[in-house]
Amino acid sequence: MTITDVSILNDSLNKNQIAALNNVAVPIVVQVPVALAANVCGTTVAVLSAAGSGGACTATSSNRTLGQAVVRQALKQKSSKTN
Repeated sequence: MTITDVSILNDSLNKNQIAALNNVAVPIVVQVPVALAANVCGTTVAVLSAAGSGGACTATSSNRTLGQAVVRQALKQKSSKTN
């Protein structure tokens, strides 16, 4: 799943988490469960699971679970690039 506008995460994260994401380049690509992706991308599990779709979508909303996944994965990617 892709996040092209990190501001959708503002209500799902605390100030420290938001600050940590400030220097992360967008788009941010994260792997999340298909049900979560469907929810925040405004689509269905069936559409994301369809053959040939690759399960890819762009988030149009957020929730706490997505926020936590982004913080974990984006910051891990960021730190591995600097090491």
